[in-house]
Amino acid sequence: MKTIYLALGLGLVTLSRAAAQQPIGYQINLDLQNVQNDRVRVVINTPAIKEQQATYVIPSVVPGSYSKKDYGRFVTDFKAFDKQGKRLKTRNSGPNLFLIDDAKKLARLEYLVDDTWDAKQDDSFIFQPGGTNIEAGRNFTINHYGFYGYLEGYKMEPYQVSVLKPAALYGATALDVRRESATKDVFTAPNYVTLADGPSCTPSPIRPVSAPAGRASRWRYFRKRAW
Repeated sequence: MKTIYLALGLGLVTLSRAAAQQPIGYQINLDLQNVQNDRVRVVINTPAIKEQQATYVIPSVVPGSYSKKDYGRFVTDFKAFDKQGKRLKTRNSGPNLFLIDDAKKLARLEYLVDDTWDAKQDDSFIFQPGGTNIEAGRNFTINHYGFYGYLEGYKMEPYQVSVLKPAALYGATALDVRRESATKDVFTAPNYVTLADGPSCTPSPIRPVSAPAGRASRWRYFRKRAW
């Protein structure tokens, strides 16, 4: 009987260690220090996936707006990896859906994001308050749904976003923030819905910025600098 109890105890320890090693929710790294051709690299450590195939979703339409945005068209160089760094097969299904094969092995996503403010101002142009801006070393406007999405079926997992930024810029957001250093901020949200509703606004130095009514609590910041 003692042998059985010992075996059960060892089994529980093994399970708890495995759980501790498994990332909880989405761990996102956003690099604002090394902007490439007006594009920002996004790296996402993903939660454990139960399905053989997964779909990564970048929103097409977001709450508060009735027009189609298709934020996925600003994503390029999309890649998926397992824990050993081996590439997994991916393909697009329209502009906003990225299909990932062998998804039970999925550990990390990587891609580049272009901003919307510099896009051609035609019928598909995204009105600036709902878009994104990338101005290296000076100004970044981050509506989260323009930078990252969620795996279908895992939208309500927690999110942690680590932002590597120039020391001269200050990040302003309605989300919970931990200022780890002059060049790194970490903010969290309990799920994608909360994350998307807490954009990070980045006014130019000394110039305040405001937003349309109904989003003032999220968009109005009076700071000298922001990332």
